[in-house]
Amino acid sequence: MKLLKHLVLAACLLTSSIANASLMFWLEPSQQTNLNPGDNISMTLMVDGLGSYAPDSLSAFDIDLSFDKSVLEFTSYSLFDFLGEVGFDAFDFSLGLNIDENALSLYVISILLPEQLDALQPSMFALAEIFFNVISTTSGESSDVSLTVWDATNTANGLSFDLTDATITDATVTVPAPASLFFFGLAMIALLTRKKYV
Repeated sequence: MKLLKHLVLAACLLTSSIANASLMFWLEPSQQTNLNPGDNISMTLMVDGLGSYAPDSLSAFDIDLSFDKSVLEFTSYSLFDFLGEVGFDAFDFSLGLNIDENALSLYVISILLPEQLDALQPSMFALAEIFFNVISTTSGESSDVSLTVWDATNTANGLSFDLTDATITDATVTVPAPASLFFFGLAMIALLTRKKYV
């Protein structure tokens, strides 16, 4: 019975750490209405699920924003300094618009140490603000801006969250921690219990 209690407790601890290590990306505002041709709009790329001025912190991200170029025209973007001062502590390797010009690539890497990133980052913060010009609108029609998260890297514990080509059309994506962490934990529990009872 004692062994069963230990296994249940260990499983709870492992699954809770996985839940806490998940990142969520989304755009704010999630919906904009009453737009007319010529209007300038902006969307803020947000992240949540990190430690609040404590591990874990985000050190890099590579995200594509896809949109309908017949409705929206990309004009510019600006980065926030939560990964460090851009051009000094953090470097912008964004590719801009892709070849067919209906997706914007944002790719930023920080060179700060994990402790420095922890001191900079709350659990939720803005990564970038993206600006568009409305080209055309039709009454009652909507157009999505979707996210593809290629990579979001966390230097505080060395984990890399990777969703290759995972497009979420509602502009919200959740990046889970690697399942290998869970299975590694289960293997360790099995080894410890086996050693104790052999």
